[in-house]
Amino acid sequence: MNPPKFEMELKRGEIFNGEVQVANYGKTSLPLFVRMTSFSADEETGQMNFDEASQAPSFNSKYWFKIENPNLILNPGEARVIKFQISVPQDAEPGGHYAVLLFEPQIPALNYEEGKAQVVPIVGVLFLTSVNVEGVSKSENPLVIVEFSIPGKYHLKRVENFLAGIGGIFSEALAENKNAFSVVENSNLSFSLRLKNEDIYHIKPTGKLVIVSTLTGARVGETDVLKNTILPGKTRNFPVEFKPDLFLNLDKYLPQSVAKIISSSTLWGKYRAQLELEVDGKKVFKTIDFWIFPWKVAIALCVAVVILFLMRKRIWTATKILFKLNIKN
Repeated sequence: MNPPKFEMELKRGEIFNGEVQVANYGKTSLPLFVRMTSFSADEETGQMNFDEASQAPSFNSKYWFKIENPNLILNPGEARVIKFQISVPQDAEPGGHYAVLLFEPQIPALNYEEGKAQVVPIVGVLFLTSVNVEGVSKSENPLVIVEFSIPGKYHLKRVENFLAGIGGIFSEALAENKNAFSVVENSNLSFSLRLKNEDIYHIKPTGKLVIVSTLTGARVGETDVLKNTILPGKTRNFPVEFKPDLFLNLDKYLPQSVAKIISSSTLWGKYRAQLELEVDGKKVFKTIDFWIFPWKVAIALCVAVVILFLMRKRIWTATKILFKLNIKN
């Protein structure tokens, strides 16, 4: 199908004419029934759900469509244009209206094998329609950051509790603030990001996550936030996978596993995750401070130092012998 989605702004009483091209790339003829239905989205995942519930035409945009030739048969290799017309009613509710043009294969029962479950694919074209009404404007601040955090599985809980205990000796505020000491093992992180749309229109936020060192201000890396649509009143999960610039550079020349080990072992200290989002030219910011402590590397370094300390006399003796041999030669 082409195009797969229409995203438009219409007014009450406006008429829109359009067309969709559908093709059959199979080897047999394909009878199709074309119909409209509304859809909504699940919280968090944004997964589309068909809404067959009957509503007044002022709310349900599926009643605004008139489809030309809704029953058709596509021969193998045939492409056809389906024309449609959208008539927005005079009493249409302002805000977002969401419908999908479904193409349902009408496969005869004789094509099915008895006793076996059959899967009939249904494809569709999305219509995201915003009805603009005079006197009703879009929200100035539609985007709300519900959550921006590092998931618990990445936290070094024992280290955090230890630091909180020490900090509590000097300050009650540090003892009570569980987020004062956020410690992770390395910089290859997944961030939890949940965004809510508080407008009556759908939004599609864009943005990026940048991590910098709080000590030097140097940038560690940057990653884009996924561009997904949030329907009105919905909260959606936007997982952010972050990898430092060092990993991306090493990955060009080294095996991925080696690049990951090196990049995750070289970053120590305190860092800041800076989230920057934008909707319709308006920006929203949020930051998280955290510590990176690669404890496995720290233990390995401590063991190496202890071994060198215990063997310092032998190493010194061996060094002097080699030095004397070099002088004689």
